[in-house]
Amino acid sequence: MSKALPFAFWAAVTATCLFSLTPVQPEIIAPNAKLVHFVAFFGLTLLAGLAWRWQRLAVVSLALAVMGGAIEIIQAMPLVGRNGDIFDWIIDIAGIATGLLVLIAIGLGPVMLRRHR
Repeated sequence: MSKALPFAFWAAVTATCLFSLTPVQPEIIAPNAKLVHFVAFFGLTLLAGLAWRWQRLAVVSLALAVMGGAIEIIQAMPLVGRNGDIFDWIIDIAGIATGLLVLIAIGLGPVMLRRHR
């Protein structure tokens, strides 16, 4: 495992949180905010899978889902100047699930792990 991959994962998590909690209108960044949510959490899941293979991926995926929900709750607070949306969280989870399916398809999932035991 490259030491750069965990660093890249944590840098991406930090960037996701910072961009999500900055009082900027999402239309300025991207016209389709749902796509941004999907791509961000899909990418985070792929980075986690490449960084740690399947060792920590289940825990990291659950933590990413919790992070997505927490971001939406914080965005709903007037102090942040954003709008929390449960559908954004659902899209985050869809990105995580799709990332897991891709990791399984390329051989980094639990099916391959079972074959090697």
